[in-house]
Amino acid sequence: MTLLIHWLIMPTMDLQDWLKQEHGRQAALARHLGIKPPQVADWISRDKPIPLVHMAAIEVFTEGAVTRRDMRPEDFAHIWPELADTTATDLVRSVRASMNQPQTSET
Repeated sequence: MTLLIHWLIMPTMDLQDWLKQEHGRQAALARHLGIKPPQVADWISRDKPIPLVHMAAIEVFTEGAVTRRDMRPEDFAHIWPELADTTATDLVRSVRASMNQPQTSET
């Protein structure tokens, strides 16, 4: 599944939740980023913020399950203007909202 499609259809996810889904993810992420696991632990305990420099790599490592948009919802558009396309944002919100709503049929 491409990152764009995954991003469009998957609900938002917190890094902490993603890491808890499978044993060993925290250590694997740390290895991928070239850092020590306690640094990742600081992020998931929210003792320290996730550094911007690692966010794109986290998005790729999680195959889009945790996005830069998820990690910085208030200011992602200022940091990564290429993610701020309002049409794409509206589409994502619409798809995610429809996934969380019961389906009804109009007659």
